[in-house]
Amino acid sequence: MERCAGSDEHDMVRRFRVIVLAGLLVSLCLTAGGTSARNSVALVPIGNFSEPSLSLLANHFRHKLHMSVRVRAAVPLPAGAYNGARKQFVGEKLLSQLERAYPRVIVLGVTNRDIYMATKSFRSVFSTRDGRAAVVSSARMDPRFFGVAGDAEVLYSRIEKMTTKDIGLLALGRHESRNPRSVLYTPILSVDDLDFMTEDFAPRPYAADKRAWLAGANASCNKASAAQLGLRAIPIRTTDDMLAVLGKAIAVEQSLLATIDSLQATRSDRALAAKLRSTFATAVSVDETTLTALTAHWNQQRFKQWARDNASARVALRVTSLRLGSKACAAYFGA
Repeated sequence: MERCAGSDEHDMVRRFRVIVLAGLLVSLCLTAGGTSARNSVALVPIGNFSEPSLSLLANHFRHKLHMSVRVRAAVPLPAGAYNGARKQFVGEKLLSQLERAYPRVIVLGVTNRDIYMATKSFRSVFSTRDGRAAVVSSARMDPRFFGVAGDAEVLYSRIEKMTTKDIGLLALGRHESRNPRSVLYTPILSVDDLDFMTEDFAPRPYAADKRAWLAGANASCNKASAAQLGLRAIPIRTTDDMLAVLGKAIAVEQSLLATIDSLQATRSDRALAAKLRSTFATAVSVDETTLTALTAHWNQQRFKQWARDNASARVALRVTSLRLGSKACAAYFGA
């Protein structure tokens, strides 16, 4: 009996060692090799998507998220997915096409076509997903879609955030967030939401230097917005009236630009802060030159061209302000 018991015990110990060893091997494969379906993502162009580079995006995710992200062969736009009446593609049909082409991996498709969801009442969507796949549309992320100047860096930033969110939800077990600065923020209702969110799943509270920059920027932009509101109350009956108001508006811009120039941006924000200052300085310079020319000789065509250029510049400034975290400056430039 004791021998039998001893034999059984030996067999149990041996089996236990095999199970433990197998478990260790599986663990090593998942962590070192990245071969788990939930730790590997296929990034796939849909149709003729080529800009921005998906290879650049995949490389970013490999370094930032420490996971396997590979660009795979493109899939064609599915027949019958285009709704001519809406001039959009049905997102669910693109999603099904993607899943049929890549049935065993988490897959993210990126298209430059405008999409909507047949099962929802939204006018359009930036992304649609299920439990294993997602389709991201860059169409309305591109500033050119709205008739303003293109900005490749802004477009890339928006696509990066939307794909980061999808990867977080599908591959990393993350959950949607109500924090508007989190890349997992839901609901995303406009490009403003994309621009305001960061690329982090759980953004840290602002450091003291960032809070100081925001306090200065927000205060100066709120002051400029109040002044702008006052100028709108001035009655305009002639071109001289209009040019006089424009001169006062430029004075508000000059004061705001001087304040923004004086603010010390954080190291991580330096590039964006420099972009804000540069774009704003250029816009103010154009406004000054235009005012001088129109005061000397009124030209309706030149005024209309200036108005279009000014609107485009203000859209760019609004986007940069949101990316810097200043809704007050975004409101001023978007007014």
